[in-house]
Amino acid sequence: MSLHDYKRKRDFTITSEPSSGGSKTDKKRPRFVIQKHDATRLHFDFRLEMGGTLVSWAVPKGMPMLKGEKRLAIKVEDHPVSYIDFEGVIPKGQYGGGTVQVWDYGTYEPQSKAPVKELRGGKLHFSLQGGKLSGEWYLVRLKEDNQWLVIRGGEDHPKLGKAKAEASALSGKSMAQLEKVEKQEKAPAASTAEFVEPMKARMVERVPTGDWLFEVKFDGFRALAYKEAEAVQLLSRTNHDLTGKFSEIAEAMKELKAHDAIMDGEIVALDAKGRSSFQTILKVLDREVPVSNLGKVFYPRTGFTKGQVIDYYARIGPVLLPHLHGRPVSLKRYPDGVDGIFFYEKQCPSHAPSWLKTVKVGKTNGGHIDYCVINDLPSLVWAANIANFELHTFQHRAPALQQPTALVFDLDPGPPASIIGCCEVAMRIKGMFDALGLESFPKTSGSKGMQLVVPLNTPVTYAQTKAFARQVADTLTEMLPDLVVVDMKTSLRKGKVFIDWSQNDDKKTTVSVYSLRAKDTPSVSTPVKWSEVTAALKQKAKGVLEFESDAVLKRVKKWGDLFAPVLTLKQKLPTATGPR
Repeated sequence: MSLHDYKRKRDFTITSEPSSGGSKTDKKRPRFVIQKHDATRLHFDFRLEMGGTLVSWAVPKGMPMLKGEKRLAIKVEDHPVSYIDFEGVIPKGQYGGGTVQVWDYGTYEPQSKAPVKELRGGKLHFSLQGGKLSGEWYLVRLKEDNQWLVIRGGEDHPKLGKAKAEASALSGKSMAQLEKVEKQEKAPAASTAEFVEPMKARMVERVPTGDWLFEVKFDGFRALAYKEAEAVQLLSRTNHDLTGKFSEIAEAMKELKAHDAIMDGEIVALDAKGRSSFQTILKVLDREVPVSNLGKVFYPRTGFTKGQVIDYYARIGPVLLPHLHGRPVSLKRYPDGVDGIFFYEKQCPSHAPSWLKTVKVGKTNGGHIDYCVINDLPSLVWAANIANFELHTFQHRAPALQQPTALVFDLDPGPPASIIGCCEVAMRIKGMFDALGLESFPKTSGSKGMQLVVPLNTPVTYAQTKAFARQVADTLTEMLPDLVVVDMKTSLRKGKVFIDWSQNDDKKTTVSVYSLRAKDTPSVSTPVKWSEVTAALKQKAKGVLEFESDAVLKRVKKWGDLFAPVLTLKQKLPTATGPR
C-alpha cells in the first residue's frame, strides 16, 4: 500500500496535513478513524489502519446505522497512519480544502484471518470499537473499482445524542469552532489612497506628429487598482468601488511585487474569438455569479486550474450555449478535481441561484426531477464554478420532451481497438446516410471514442429514432462482424467498436459538444471535419483526433462552429424499414 497518490496531490509547504509517519499499533488491535470533512461537499472519510497506511473511503452520507442499511463509499488514496489524529483546516485551493474534524476513532477487529487479502478480493467484514460507533459493518466492492458499499451488520446502532454527534471525538470542538481558523482569513483591506482621475481619450482631426504606440481598444469597465502594502481597492473611473464585484482581481493585486502601486486598465470578458464583449460582462455582473478558489488545480497532471476551467467555458460559450439551450442537463461534478471524488447530479442543486432556469422531467415511477438548463453565460459560469466539468444533455429541448432533435450513435472502442476503429465505423455509417440523402456530423467524445450526429429538427419520436438507430447498428454488425458489436457485455467488446444505439432514448444523455472531460488532461468533445476522420483512418494516427481546450478554442477561431448545422438543418428519417 503506497502513499504516492497522497503525496502527489498535496503541497506540504502549504497544508498542515502530515506528509508521512505515524506510530504502528499491535496488529491484533488496528485503529480506525472517521473524519467529518467539509470540503466542497460535506462528507465523512472512513479510514482503516492496514498494511502500514490508512486505507480510506469517502462516505458522502456517513456510516449506515440501521441493520442492513447500505451507503455508497468511494475508495480514495491511502493516507499515512499519522493522519489518524489530523484535525483542523486544509487551506482553500489545496486538495480537499476545508475543515476536518475527528468525528470518531478507536480500534477495529477484522472478522477474518487475512483482512488484506479479503479486502483485495472486494469485501471486508469488521467490527468497530470507538467512542461513538460500535458493532459490525461490511465493505463490499461494486463493479467500478473505486465504488463500494458500506453495510450495517448485526443490530440497529443506538441513536447518538445531538451534542455527541456534533462534537469532535478528539478535541470536543464542533465544526463551527474548528472553522474559526479559516474565518480569520480576511479579504484584502481597502486602500486609503487618494482617487486619481484617469486620463480620458479625446477626439482630434488628425494624429499628432511623432512616434506613437497604439493599444487595442477593449470594450469593458475602465478601472483603477490601488495597492498599499496588503491593502487593495478597485475603483471605477467615476470613483465607484468595484472591489466587491471583482474580488478575484483584488486578490491577484496582492501578489504584485510592489509596496505601493496604481494600475489603470480595462476589465473585460472575451468571447471565443478573443473579442471583448461589454454585453457579456454586464450580464455576468447583473447575475452576480460568484467564483472562488480559481487557483485550485483540477487536472494535476497538467496543472490546469479551476480558473482555467471557468475561463474555457466563458470563452467557448458563444458556440457552446446554442447547443445547450433548452436542454435539461445532467451535472457531473468533481469538487476535488479529476483525481478526487465525483458524483452525478440530476436534480438541480437547492443552492442554485434563483435565476437559473430549470425544467421538470417526469420519472418512470412517478414524481419528477428538476433538471438545470444552461441557457446563458452566467449559468455556464455557475456550473463550472461548482466543479461541473462535464455537460451531459438529452436529445430533446424543453418543452418538447418527447421529440428528439437528432439521431445519435455513440461509438466506444474496446481495447485494443481505438478511435481509429471508430473512424472506420463512422465512415460506414456516413455512407449509409449519404445514400439516404441525409447529412451526418462527427465529433470526438473527448475520451476514447466518437459520436455521430444526424440532425433532424423535424417532428419525430424517440420510438422512431431508437428503432432506426438499432437497425443501422444491426446492419453494420452483419457487415463488419469482426469490428462491430451492439451487445453491451464487456466480454464481447474486446478489440471491437461498440455502437451504442440506445442513446436515442428520452432517459439517456450524451456528452455535449465542446464539453470538457474529466481525464488526465483537459480534453474536449470536439466537432471534426469528415476529411479529418478520413486522414486519421488513413494514417492510423489516433493523436490527430485528440484535442485539449486551447486547441479547441483555436479551431473555433479558425473555422467557427463545425456543429452549427446540427442546430438548424431539417431532415426527415425515411419511412421505409431503414438502411441496408
